[in-house]
Amino acid sequence: MEPRARFIKVDVDANPAVAQQFGVKGIPALFALVGGKVVARHAGLADGALLKDWVERFAPRVSA
Repeated sequence: MEPRARFIKVDVDANPAVAQQFGVKGIPALFALVGGKVVARHAGLADGALLKDWVERFAPRVSA
């Protein structure tokens, strides 16, 4: 079964092109992508409530 969401950590010092592509101005920075497009972004530390909200809003529903 595919996961509902994937979390990927990128070292922007080692991958400056990725940081530039997503317009990262500071770290930490979080982005939600759906179909390869940014649908939400958050600057600064994120708590579990934000992550849970994003998974519920943006991750595809899994049907049994």
